[in-house]
Amino acid sequence: MRFPFRRSLLIASLTVSLAAPLSSAEVPAPEPVQPPSGLSEARYAAVRQGILAAERMAAGHGHRRRAEVLRAMADPARRFLFFDGRDGGRAAEVFGDPATAERVAVLVPGSDTSLDRYGRLRSGASALREELGGRAAVVAWLGYRTPGTYEAALLTPRPGRRGGARAAGPGGRAGAGPGVAAVPLVRRRGLRAGRS
Repeated sequence: MRFPFRRSLLIASLTVSLAAPLSSAEVPAPEPVQPPSGLSEARYAAVRQGILAAERMAAGHGHRRRAEVLRAMADPARRFLFFDGRDGGRAAEVFGDPATAERVAVLVPGSDTSLDRYGRLRSGASALREELGGRAAVVAWLGYRTPGTYEAALLTPRPGRRGGARAAGPGGRAGAGPGVAAVPLVRRRGLRAGRS
């Protein structure tokens, strides 16, 4: 064996790439709630109830970490446009008030983001809102299943393009989920930010 280290590295990489997706058991979650249309407190409250239902289901099935994440997401100070705890999770959290904001940025994650790792996306959205200022709003949009680090899909731009197309919606307008008004998108320093 001339290259035992390379062979061992190859075997380890293949093992991780095959075992990692199989070892992450899917966390059960209820059907998502259908919140009222628009950007209202009633919508945020309805979505919060869906998050709490998913938290109870996760806890009931012994998924403590997911239950903790969902409990934090259900904090009344946080505002979600939509939530679906199935298949890794989908959510859109609002920072600022999109209804009155002069600019709206939609932050879409690339890889390895799910409800269990949502904190990274949330931190980025919060920092972006701070940078853009008080007259801007940011939507942390986890609206598609992101590829994992060891998935072949990560080597192509296809998942990100599909996710971005869902976020942009028809005609290049940001749609944050069912029943949410679209916001026109313009470019700002490489970010897609909307102006009303």
